[in-house]
Amino acid sequence: PVPSRAMRVPAALMQFLPGAPVTPDQLEMLGTDNVVAPGAAGFGALGLEPQAIEAVLPAFLDRHRTGGRFAARTSG
Repeated sequence: PVPSRAMRVPAALMQFLPGAPVTPDQLEMLGTDNVVAPGAAGFGALGLEPQAIEAVLPAFLDRHRTGGRFAARTSG
């Protein structure tokens, strides 16, 4: 473990390398908690309704199909 303050300069230099292991943006992101607090508003309070991935995945993956969303679909 390295303190984030000690990583600022190396991260600033490494961001220009191909496949940089850490950048200043990543360092900032790592310093922010991303765990939902107990008692936080859920999907319903935000006006969202969770859906099964099987229901949305075909439309999401259309962009990766040859011809994009306009490609002919086959059943199966």
